[in-house]
Amino acid sequence: MFTTRSLSPALYYLFFSGEPEQQQRFFKELHFISIVILTFGLSCWLVTFSLTLSRASLDHAHAAMSLAGMLVGLVLALYARSLQAIIASGTISVLFISFGFRVLMLGTEEPAFWVLPLGVMITLTTAPIFSGIAYYLGVSLCV
Repeated sequence: MFTTRSLSPALYYLFFSGEPEQQQRFFKELHFISIVILTFGLSCWLVTFSLTLSRASLDHAHAAMSLAGMLVGLVLALYARSLQAIIASGTISVLFISFGFRVLMLGTEEPAFWVLPLGVMITLTTAPIFSGIAYYLGVSLCV
């Protein structure tokens, strides 16, 4: 097992977002912002879902699963007490928001319409997890 003392400083920063003092500062800066951004992503998806409900043949089971994942990510962000909790909630939220927009995209006749909103939403919802490049790369690969 790796310990924080045996890791090189670069790896320690990549995976643990710096020293404990830096983590506390990042947490204070990111906590409110992450809640606002995740709420914005959820509300954008809900508005888009309600507007396309009558026009598209959507998979309601997948839509419900994506909504549940977005809510779990938001609740985790609300009750987060550490930077790692914000990173975890941001990761969960961005994956499920991406999945939710994919559900919407597959249910419409013109999927190209979703390219710009999807790119904007993924960019905005990944902001809370930008505190470490390793997390950003991992989430980008999953999306």
